[in-house]
Amino acid sequence: MLAQERLIARVEQLCLAEERLVAALTYGSFVHGEADAHSDIEFWLFFDSRAKAMLDERAWLDTIGTIRYSVVNEFGSHVVFFPDLVRGEFHFATAEDITAVMAWPARSGPSEQMIVLDR
Repeated sequence: MLAQERLIARVEQLCLAEERLVAALTYGSFVHGEADAHSDIEFWLFFDSRAKAMLDERAWLDTIGTIRYSVVNEFGSHVVFFPDLVRGEFHFATAEDITAVMAWPARSGPSEQMIVLDR
């Protein structure tokens, strides 16, 4: 099992347990079955708007596992590096932002592979 697959399973576990989360999606090479040992993991996390306003995003990320480096990029996404240089990209948004999913490029992936949580 790849390190990324263990991290993906951990994020999915956290999403299912996170009551403030309205929806969670993953995308990228793992969704398409094209991932390898150098692939990153990518998630959109949609929180209740009140919960999102009070959310400590970095603390949430720390529950996934050891983070070696973290930065918020120019788009407001958290880019983190886990051990073995596994890169993760996490977008924290509100439930109201979920309509933006419709504007994603067609290559986002099959919805049944992308949906982690949909309340």
